[in-house]
Amino acid sequence: MAMTPKSYGFLLSFLALSTLAFTGCDQSNSDAGEATTPSPSITEVHKSSSAPQMTVVSAKDLNTVKVKLDSNLKLSGVDSSVKSVQATEVPGLYYVQVTGIPAFYTGADGKYVFQGNVARLGENPPVDISATLRNSNVVSVLSGIPLSKSINFKPKGKSKGLLYVFTDVDCGYCRKLHSEIGELNDLGVEVRYLAWPRSEASVQPMKNVWCSSDPKAAMTQAKLGQPIPKAKACDDPVQQQVDLGHELGVQGTPAIFTVKGEQVGGYVPAQDLAKLAIQAGTSFK
Repeated sequence: MAMTPKSYGFLLSFLALSTLAFTGCDQSNSDAGEATTPSPSITEVHKSSSAPQMTVVSAKDLNTVKVKLDSNLKLSGVDSSVKSVQATEVPGLYYVQVTGIPAFYTGADGKYVFQGNVARLGENPPVDISATLRNSNVVSVLSGIPLSKSINFKPKGKSKGLLYVFTDVDCGYCRKLHSEIGELNDLGVEVRYLAWPRSEASVQPMKNVWCSSDPKAAMTQAKLGQPIPKAKACDDPVQQQVDLGHELGVQGTPAIFTVKGEQVGGYVPAQDLAKLAIQAGTSFK
């Protein structure tokens, strides 16, 4: 499948990020009405704004972890590279961003990895120390996407909220969200679409949308289930955005993110979604 690089396949399945209650179309099941709702984790139920105190680690030591992890990934046949290594408040535990794979944790030797939430006990409720790291990662990725590579639906006046939405043309919940795009715009919310085809069959239609002379009109046409004429090949961002989605743990569509780096889940009704977007604002935090 073109949307998932073969070299990442094992780790992508092993490091599956799925702690959010998700209402949308998942990658493994293309039926439009399917929704998945995992049981909430302790850190999903009890989130806190407490800022974790990071362990002080020298740049040299961080680079040593990076070098060791890069080497171990290659020895395991994973054709990927480490983008960054951050110390956490847990001594000896590092938060790692890797190309094409959801962020994960590793130790100083870069040999063992795990992905998920880390909670600090001793406070009531427990504190999710992963949220700040995860949201910062999302902000770093989304803020680096050129405006010209997204398909943008903007309000007539000044935007009050901004959402990034990984979308697919044939996902039922994506189509439902798009049917409310006018209402979101009227409420002052700007939506920037990113490509995330869930199957090989969706890849070419997504490329046709992005390469169209009028991508916004083509997106709306596709969301209505109408065929999109094959456009002249262009420097489309589809595969690149699929890879970025994997880095952020996207597993289904629509995957909606605020500029604070928070994933708000899958489909959310326009009125509720607008409140979340406006609360987060339009500037990356």
